[in-house]
Amino acid sequence: MYEAGGIAITGKIGASLLIGPGAGSEKAGVIVGIGGDLSPLDMTVTGTLPLTAGASPCYSFEAAYTLGIILSARAWLGPVDFEGTYPIPGLSGTFHYPNSPFHLPKDCDKVATARESIIGGGVTKVGDSVTGSPDQMGYVDGLVPGAKTWVLSTGKISDAQGVPSYFASSSMGIPGDPGLSNLSGHQTYDAAGYTVTVVPTGHSLKVKYVFASEEYPEYVGSSFNDVMAVFVDGTNCALVPGTTTPVSINTVNAGANSQYYVDNQTGASGYGTTYDGLTKPLVCSAPVTPGVPATVRIVVADASDSIYDSAVALLDQGIWSE
Repeated sequence: MYEAGGIAITGKIGASLLIGPGAGSEKAGVIVGIGGDLSPLDMTVTGTLPLTAGASPCYSFEAAYTLGIILSARAWLGPVDFEGTYPIPGLSGTFHYPNSPFHLPKDCDKVATARESIIGGGVTKVGDSVTGSPDQMGYVDGLVPGAKTWVLSTGKISDAQGVPSYFASSSMGIPGDPGLSNLSGHQTYDAAGYTVTVVPTGHSLKVKYVFASEEYPEYVGSSFNDVMAVFVDGTNCALVPGTTTPVSINTVNAGANSQYYVDNQTGASGYGTTYDGLTKPLVCSAPVTPGVPATVRIVVADASDSIYDSAVALLDQGIWSE
């Protein structure tokens, strides 16, 4: 998946010319010619950065040729000298070659954006937005076995994919979230959020997610209770299944609600993430009215300090309605 940004290089190959007949002497004469600028290759190469960790950029090659053909005339008789240029209609401007722009890899420009990929059946997206730093969000392949995920992190998204021996911890210098501070019971920092408005066809809206953190397992039961939420029209539905308890470090771990916990300290099978612990994929459900827009806000934040990263991962097709 690709997101705007990256590199852009522009180059041009061309020359100026003037050809045509003429006759005269120092005292009198006339020259008429056709000339101007000709650039047979005017190329712009753009590299769009991938959201998928480890993926190649999408390169766009926009090829065109430029013409600036004019009619040029000069006449002189003694002290009188006249010179003029006249553009020729249809022979001036920039013209794209057929099938331009070209893309490498082929059709990489046609891949849906990551945020589009999380929209599943039974919902139509009206609009969406993100909060936090661009470094805190991205498309990660391998965090969850057999699924691609769009991840919001309290640190750098580049640290989300890898092996557990790597320490994912960045202080982003970004404020926390008041709603998450209430859920955690502690001041929060480095919040990253995604808000999307959808129109459901069913009576319930589902969101499938994973919560992961470097706070596991050392800080379970402490004030470093990093937390996430899925607010549907203002109400959090990211709860421990069968309870009214919000999902956080202290509520899902090896000792509490362990059936929903994955210990990744030495690398759990199929999990390609640096975080030492994470939940199994969980689904929250919220009542909605068919045909009436509903707003989903997914947010994660550090608690009590701004280090030891945590993240929430939204699975492909992970927002749907029944």
